[in-house]
Amino acid sequence: MSMKNIIFTGLPYSGKTTVSKKLSEMLKWPLINLDAEIEKKFGLSIKVIFEKYGENTFREFEAQIINELPLDNHIIDCGGGSIIHHGDLLKDKGIIIYLERNINLVNLDNTRPLVKDYNDLEKLKDERENIYYKYADYHIKNNQTIENCINEIRKELKL
Repeated sequence: MSMKNIIFTGLPYSGKTTVSKKLSEMLKWPLINLDAEIEKKFGLSIKVIFEKYGENTFREFEAQIINELPLDNHIIDCGGGSIIHHGDLLKDKGIIIYLERNINLVNLDNTRPLVKDYNDLEKLKDERENIYYKYADYHIKNNQTIENCINEIRKELKL
């Protein structure tokens, strides 16, 4: 059965990668992690792209990868800012799920280029939340176990 891609968006640390992997395994659909695809195609880590070339170049690379995405039966794990810069492109590529996690439940690990502390995360939420809602087909709160989150997604999408 063919179905549109399922695309995850949300703030850094919202659980997009974990939930994407689990759903991919359950549905037996290929998983595409946008950041990993950028690193593979351009031969540079996300950190190096940001440091050497800046965010604008990173977003250009990201747009190229999004344009090359297949149209169905894939799970797409987006970076937190992908939808902000490429919302219309992503909307054409599948069903968008805004995965929201309570910031108080997040464990920061200082690996994200735009998030150094909880204030950065709070600021990003203020800046981005309206756009996440604008493009989302579904809004799922990930303040629960991964299994419960996946079950909620499967129920919403009738999978």
